[in-house]
Amino acid sequence: MSGVARPTRSDALLALAVGVPVGGWSLLLLWLAAPRSWTLVLAPAAMVGLAALAWRRGAPPVSFAAVSVACGVQVVVLNGFLLLPSLLAFPLALYGYCAYGGRRAPLTGIAVGALGAAGTAAWAGVTRSRGCRCHR
Repeated sequence: MSGVARPTRSDALLALAVGVPVGGWSLLLLWLAAPRSWTLVLAPAAMVGLAALAWRRGAPPVSFAAVSVACGVQVVVLNGFLLLPSLLAFPLALYGYCAYGGRRAPLTGIAVGALGAAGTAAWAGVTRSRGCRCHR
């Protein structure tokens, strides 16, 4: 990871303070409610998204991209069936990116968030209208 700054102590502590309880809660929900095949994809996505918070000030674009992709994977795989607590990493990463990412970061961050919200709503509507097995 050359070129990416080391996380600051306060950001590493934030990632731990958020990641341990939220990550544990997400893993417990996956273990109890999700099929095992989904868990193999979702558990790493949830943990990577939470761990990326440690770089929210040192490398805001990298942190925001990692969290956005991790949240996207969770939404697509779960089809809106279950929202994991690890999705709470997105607003924290969005704030870090908009505050520390540069001049165009706020517009980019809001655009990614709006597209993600619209995509999630559309994805949930499509899966529900097709009679997805996971909603019965």
